[in-house]
Amino acid sequence: MKNIRKISFILVCCLVFSILTSCSLVVVKPLGEIETKEDIHSAYADNSLAVLVSITSGEEFEISSYYILPVKADAGEYFRQLCNRNDVIIKGVDEGFITSVNSIKNDGDYAWMFYINGEISDVGVADYIPQAGDIIELKYLNWVELYNM
Repeated sequence: MKNIRKISFILVCCLVFSILTSCSLVVVKPLGEIETKEDIHSAYADNSLAVLVSITSGEEFEISSYYILPVKADAGEYFRQLCNRNDVIIKGVDEGFITSVNSIKNDGDYAWMFYINGEISDVGVADYIPQAGDIIELKYLNWVELYNM
């Protein structure tokens, strides 16, 4: 009887652990601890993506990390998770156009610009689904100079 209780307890614990780990969003490792993107991809299931997420504002502000989120997650959700993990407030994610990160707001000629793999995006953060190995970035830049206006 004691053995049945022990085995039942162990099975329940394993089940709970499996459920909790499979449902959560996972921060892979802080930036710099991962040697190659291939290491990330070989370590995780095919139904997840490993994406480098970065937010920078010149020398004032910079956060970045690798994240794994469900395949259907848009870029905005990656930025939301990065900000949540770093106690940073981000606005405009649901609308697809970032209006502020912490106290740094779009202002005049300066705005938060969305980049995918080093190229400025022609879609908003809510409209882009990152692919495995992507680098998605928000950069606070002078958009007038960027577009030579």
